[in-house]
Amino acid sequence: MKEIILIAEDDSEFSHLLKSVFEKKRSDVTVVCANDGEEAIAALKQMSVSVLVTDLQMPNVDGLELLAYVNSNHPDLPCIVMTSYMQNQKTFNNFVRALQPEIKDLVTTETFQFFNKPFKIDQMVEAVFQILDSESVGGSIHGISIASFIQMIEMDQKTCEVEVSAPNKRRGALYFVNGVLYNAKYGDLEGEEAAIQIIATDDLKINIEKSDPNKAMERKVHSESMGLIIEAMRRKDESTK
Repeated sequence: MKEIILIAEDDSEFSHLLKSVFEKKRSDVTVVCANDGEEAIAALKQMSVSVLVTDLQMPNVDGLELLAYVNSNHPDLPCIVMTSYMQNQKTFNNFVRALQPEIKDLVTTETFQFFNKPFKIDQMVEAVFQILDSESVGGSIHGISIASFIQMIEMDQKTCEVEVSAPNKRRGALYFVNGVLYNAKYGDLEGEEAAIQIIATDDLKINIEKSDPNKAMERKVHSESMGLIIEAMRRKDESTK
C-alpha cells in the first residue's frame, strides 16, 4: 500500500510542483493536493494520510484551523508547516535557537517542522521521507502542543479565539489580537495564570475561531508569550519530580 502525502496549499502551481518532485523520487507514495484547509479536512475524513504538509495562510479554512482539526482528530499525524512570516530562514533559525531546550522541542521536532518560504524543495522532500521511513520502523508521534499553536498565531499575526478542552473536561480559551495574547480563561481562572495552566496541560483538544479584529478586548495578559510558556514548562517539570 502506498503512503499518502497530503499537501494543503492555495498556490496550485507550487503544490503540483511539490507533488511531481515527491512522486518522481519515490514510487511508493501518492500525493493528494488540497487548495485550502477545508479541502484538506475533507481528504483526511476519506483517506489514511501518512504526512500532512500545509501552508499557514490559505482562504476559507487556513492552516491554523486545519492543524487544530488535526490535533483533535488525528493527533498522531506528522505535520510540516510552510510559513512566510519570518524575514528569512536565518531569522527563524535564530528564533528557535534562542528558545529554552524544552521549548525548542515543542516548536520544531522530527514530526512537526517549520519550513520558511522560500526554501529548497529537496530539503522539504528529505524531511517528509525521513518521517515516512521513521514511521515504518515504529517511530513515535505526539499531538501538536498548545505552545506550538501560540508560536504560529504570533507568526501569522492572527486575531482569533483558541478554545481548549482538557481530558478532565475543564474548558478554557486563549484570546489573540494581531498575534498578541490579550487574555485567557480556564475554569475559574483568568489572565496570565489561566494561560500558564492551559499551556501546562497535556492532550488538549483545540478549536480555533476567527474573531472580529475591530472588537474591543480588555487586555489581561501583559507578559510575553514565551515567558508564559517557559513558566508553564517549569511548573510541569516540577510536578513530575
